[in-house]
Amino acid sequence: MGHPIAPMPSNENPPSCASGDFIRAVHYFGDQWPLNFWSSFTRANVEKDFAQIKEDGFNCVILLLPMRIFMPAKEAIAEAYSDKLVFLLSNAETAGLEVILRIGYPYY
Repeated sequence: MGHPIAPMPSNENPPSCASGDFIRAVHYFGDQWPLNFWSSFTRANVEKDFAQIKEDGFNCVILLLPMRIFMPAKEAIAEAYSDKLVFLLSNAETAGLEVILRIGYPYY
């Protein structure tokens, strides 16, 4: 039925995307666009994309998390999408990028 919701981490030592004094971040949608990214992104391109982002001088990627697909029911997370998120987080770490998560919500 999905993954349970983890408690929020402590804010005593918040993570930082800063290399020096600046966060240099870019939104990541791969070859997709924001509305279909999570259902359509290609895993094969992520490693190359993140390496290019790092080479271009960015130190963070921003991922949009639409709550409607990540939490279709109260207290549960959709496993298929959480697996994709874990894959992206792992690849970002391997590329030396940190991640900023932007939580979205339905507009209606």
